[in-house]
Amino acid sequence: MERGRDLEEVALNRVRRANPLWNVISNPMPGGKMFVDRMARLSSTPDAFVVDPQRPGTGVLQIKTVYPHIFRDQWLDPDTRDVIPPLWVSVQAILDGYFSGASWAAVGALVGFDLDLYVVDVPIHTGVVQRVYDAAARFWRMVEAGTAPDPDFARDGEALAAMFGQDDGQTIDLSGDNALPVLVDEHERLVGEKSAADRRLKEIKAEFISKLGTAAAARLADGRVITAKTVHRDAYAVAPSSYRSIRIKAAPIHSVAAYQGEF
Repeated sequence: MERGRDLEEVALNRVRRANPLWNVISNPMPGGKMFVDRMARLSSTPDAFVVDPQRPGTGVLQIKTVYPHIFRDQWLDPDTRDVIPPLWVSVQAILDGYFSGASWAAVGALVGFDLDLYVVDVPIHTGVVQRVYDAAARFWRMVEAGTAPDPDFARDGEALAAMFGQDDGQTIDLSGDNALPVLVDEHERLVGEKSAADRRLKEIKAEFISKLGTAAAARLADGRVITAKTVHRDAYAVAPSSYRSIRIKAAPIHSVAAYQGEF
């Protein structure tokens, strides 16, 4: 956040140089203009207001400083190479425009050490604004009720790992959770399939090496090429880290399930 604040004025100066007809008015925080809908408990702080003599009204500009690899992976269309801001950045610019009553909105990306600047217009779409209002209402209802949203396990794995990164040594009773035995069965099946696949892949790799010998590559009858080039890896030190290791133990013989037939 500090880096973003420090580079914000640098980005705005680049915007001014690239668009000499624009009147770019920075909106620094704290001290700048904040727009608040207290009923919905939503707020917005544009990074700058812009007057472009070629467009009616006032525009708003949201500035982001972006690492080159993130810009490449998350901002560039892989096919067209068009600059497309991530959804959350576009939504932020849309809210800036909506709350401030601006006529137009744009996102400026300041990229890497070369400080390359990209400015992209974002339409102020009222349908997006309504979806944000709906989502905010659901969020605050959950806050007031003291409940958490259901996790999306395909999407939220990293967030869950960060939230519960350390165990506290307890053993809890989840015997009433009917979904867990099904998940455990699936987990064990997938681990078994993966282990079998890993073993077979190791055997196939050994056979490849045997057939190629010291050759770096071999051409097949159908035109495909197998390569087995030597890769040299430099030594490196690994920083200390911790993670949660998931393992499943067989039920002990004295468990209730083992004596189920006697009840």
